[in-house]
Amino acid sequence: MDWKLKQLRPQFGIKTLLWIVLLISVAITAYQRASTTAYQRGFQAGVIYGENQRNFVGTTYAKAYKVADLVTFDPRSESNLTYANDLMRELCKDVLPRTWADQGGAAALSGYAADGMMVVSHDQDGHERIADYLERRSQ
Repeated sequence: MDWKLKQLRPQFGIKTLLWIVLLISVAITAYQRASTTAYQRGFQAGVIYGENQRNFVGTTYAKAYKVADLVTFDPRSESNLTYANDLMRELCKDVLPRTWADQGGAAALSGYAADGMMVVSHDQDGHERIADYLERRSQ
């Protein structure tokens, strides 16, 4: 009886066990890499093909942007303030347009003509896109 129990139990050498562990780890790594790559490709495609159209905003925080180089601010001149308002309107239209307060979103924007600053309340992704937009505009 003792001999039959020993015979039924599979016996593997250390070399075989190491190969099995190696194959399992390679399979797990390949799966993780493929899913991460697919996610990144999907995210990039979303940014290119409509991610700019999202209508939700994550955790917002306020950040001031210096836009004096884009707008000549002069508190005595109404035309400069109009140009600043045009800049803000274009920014709201070009960067995540459905996230702004005038479209029912949680993001907000205000400008201060006296010091050439624009204060934006948005999430991290929105701030990154706004900074890129303003950098492209200043070139």
